[in-house]
Amino acid sequence: MKPTTFLSIIGISGLFLISYFQFNFNNNENETEIKVPEPIADHKKHKQTELITPVPEIKISDPSIIVGVDKPTKDFNKEGNKKEEIKKEEPKVIRDPDSRKDFANVFWKRQYTLFDLMSDEPIFPILENGQNIYKIYYSSNEDPNPYSGSFTLEQLERHLFYKFKDLASCQKFCDSKK
Repeated sequence: MKPTTFLSIIGISGLFLISYFQFNFNNNENETEIKVPEPIADHKKHKQTELITPVPEIKISDPSIIVGVDKPTKDFNKEGNKKEEIKKEEPKVIRDPDSRKDFANVFWKRQYTLFDLMSDEPIFPILENGQNIYKIYYSSNEDPNPYSGSFTLEQLERHLFYKFKDLASCQKFCDSKK
């Protein structure tokens, strides 16, 4: 789209809005009073009033459509009521279709869930400084000793070792190789 076409569309939209709402920039006689309900438990009392210029009268049937006004879900003035807790969703588990679990563990790809080699439990990343970090234990057949580390997605895909959820699982693998 050419810049001149874009600017023409913006100009026409502005003229439409001015004519639709009949803005009067020089005269404040066209003020309209709109009553906005307060977010309170008793919906029968509406005390808050705002003066908006120069928008025509608007009848509002649903107070939640007004920006900044939430519908009350509970009466928090009563004792014993608590705010609802936000439920944390478990990440979606997607298993690598490769039937070789050891191969899928060592050559892990980020589109799949990482599974502990010994316990076959999923290993999920944690969010640190806005980045997904895997805190795992790892080992190999050549050096069967437990090591721990923190890895980003990119680092973990290149980390060609057996990966474990915790020290006990890693130690179990190491003991089986000695």
